Amino acid sequence: TYLNTPGGQIFLVKEAQVYANGYRNEETTVANPKATALAILDRITDKKPAVATPAEQLRRQILTKSLSNNVQSVYGKEENILINLNYRNIGHVYHRLYAAPQSGPSQGFERWRIDEEALAKLIEQKPLAKVAFRLPENDDYEQHTTETWMTAQKPGRYYLISSSDESFDLKEGYVAITNFQVSDLAVARFHDGEDDYFEVVDRTTGAARAGVSVEIQRQNGRDRSK
Repeated sequence: TYLNTPGGQIFLVKEAQVYANGYRNEETTVANPKATALAILDRITDKKPAVATPAEQLRRQILTKSLSNNVQSVYGKEENILINLNYRNIGHVYHRLYAAPQSGPSQGFERWRIDEEALAKLIEQKPLAKVAFRLPENDDYEQHTTETWMTAQKPGRYYLISSSDESFDLKEGYVAITNFQVSDLAVARFHDGEDDYFEVVDRTTGAARAGVSVEIQRQNGRDRSK
């Protein structure tokens, strides 16, 4: 058979690729296509680069780990902090909470541009709170989403750092950072066709709050304005 001919095991790699990319291929009907792909790769014994290299590349692709976190921009004083996680091939997640500047997160911690040196310095500080969760089984090697949480926090602005490594080692684990604010206030915006008006209200009841001064910030993917 082709499996016993020189270079013939490349066809096992091709077969494994079909299963590894099964979410894009309607012909793949097995329950766990990526697990099936790994089982096929385990049958490969040819050590020649033409076969072994693409086989190892595919194996690493399947076993790749990832982690991202997401939170609301603002929570009330008595609200638990709900944390949405998107993860792959990770069994545990660890959360730490740190104080963030009241003026907003520094440019080193923008969502798509993280300064690793600044992140390492932040992690060295004592966290305000921390919690750990064991994640649901993800032995199908696919991307998964789940929700974790932290207890309610005092008013202020915070950095939330999540890691797959308990020690938050940036080289050993996968780390994600986001930020949020805790406040019992909200701002209602009105437009009369010409001008914008803002009213400060209670975040829970919606009642107007008199004698309160606030700073309104608007942030997009590139900059922050006030």
